[in-house]
Amino acid sequence: HPTTMNMDLSTYNALANVAPVQIGGRIGETSINGMVDEARIYSYPLSADEVAQLYYETMGEFCQFKPVYDYNDDCRVTLADVEYLLAEWLECGTWPISACP
Repeated sequence: HPTTMNMDLSTYNALANVAPVQIGGRIGETSINGMVDEARIYSYPLSADEVAQLYYETMGEFCQFKPVYDYNDDCRVTLADVEYLLAEWLECGTWPISACP
């Protein structure tokens, strides 16, 4: 699991000269327009749940698996979604809604 790697400046400089490190883009492409606040390197692949937990710790509650018929993006299918579906259908009358102009 995650470990902290401590190194002195000479070790860092030696490693930095091996190959360039780019975060937020591909080699030859423009990277992110901004600053990176935190970066983590793991010695193992993170599971989807571990990634979701890290995101939650930073951003707060979010919808990990959006239901198919969640039209109002609240991570639940409720009568509000049915209302949206019916209102759109009344405007066009065609299913699926994406077929409407």
